[in-house]
Amino acid sequence: MVFCAAVDTNGCLPTHNLSPRIAAIALHESILMSTNIRILDVVALTVDVPEYGLSRGQVGTIVEMHAGEEFEVEFSGDDGRAYALVPLTARQLMVLHYQPAHAA
Repeated sequence: MVFCAAVDTNGCLPTHNLSPRIAAIALHESILMSTNIRILDVVALTVDVPEYGLSRGQVGTIVEMHAGEEFEVEFSGDDGRAYALVPLTARQLMVLHYQPAHAA
C-alpha cells in the first residue's frame, strides 16, 4: 500500500522517503488544502481552544468567513443558544459530513 503525501497534477507524491511524522503532517496539510469550508458548514474542533473554554471535538457552525483561512464559528447548546462565537483557522477545524462522499 502506498500512502500519498499529496496529490498533484502528476498524481500521488509517495511518502515512503519521509519519516512517519513528516508524512502524517504532509497528508494533513494536503487534506486541509483540499477542504473547501463554506458558510453554514458544520465543523468540529481539531484542537482545544482553552481561552474560549472549548475542547477538541466540540461542534459548531461557520457563520462568517474572513480574509485568508479564518472563519467565525458559532457554538450553541442543546437549547439553540450560542455560548461562543470564535475566530478560528482552517487548521483548527474539520468539516463534518452527514452523507457519504460519492466515489468518482
